[in-house]
Amino acid sequence: MPGAICFSADGRRMFFADARASRIMACDYDAEAGGVGAPEVFAQLEAGRGPRGAALDLDGCLWSAQAGQLLRYAPDGKVVQRIAHDCTSIAFGGAGLTQLAAVGAGGLFTVPVPGVAGQADSPFDDLRPQ
Repeated sequence: MPGAICFSADGRRMFFADARASRIMACDYDAEAGGVGAPEVFAQLEAGRGPRGAALDLDGCLWSAQAGQLLRYAPDGKVVQRIAHDCTSIAFGGAGLTQLAAVGAGGLFTVPVPGVAGQADSPFDDLRPQ
């Protein structure tokens, strides 16, 4: 059950959640060929903490919305920040992409993350050139 798909700033690395296995996966991605490399475990989650939405910041850290919390993973997959907040989807927005927006049962919220800025989305096209 893949979900929470996001890409590195250069578009060459794809991250996605495997909700059934409670883990976040990563693989190489070739946009021109429309191909992916062999997936590897980026982060194993606590049991019952199904991964939901995800976004990357300018430091290359992956933010993951999980049941009851937001986690920030360093590029090596280690948790470096944890915020108690239950949401299903996240994205960086606002001036300079310095606001982390989170959608949950109560609506849309801004989650304070001082000193952190998101990266612009990488274009994605899964159709191979003709």
